[in-house]
Amino acid sequence: MKRSGVLAAVLAGLIALQGCSSWNPFGGSPPKPAAAPAASADPAAEAKPAPTGRARETMRLQRFDVNGDGSVLRAELEQTLEADFKKEDANGDGVL
Repeated sequence: MKRSGVLAAVLAGLIALQGCSSWNPFGGSPPKPAAAPAASADPAAEAKPAPTGRARETMRLQRFDVNGDGSVLRAELEQTLEADFKKEDANGDGVL
């Protein structure tokens, strides 16, 4: 019971902090820009623009899809959040 309370608190904290632009709970820091690609004769080979809106949220949620089936189950979400919590809980006392 205590474990589900901690998980609920972590989930509530992630939701509350999601709007903060300086913190990204779904994948760490933003990707670094790639080196300039070599000139290509094929215009289709050019880099695509970064996803926006719904596509960006879909990419963030894919991190929680542990089995890669295209949907996120509650168990997958809890498993990923628990692993994240343990990673951040340096002394293992269950408190961040």
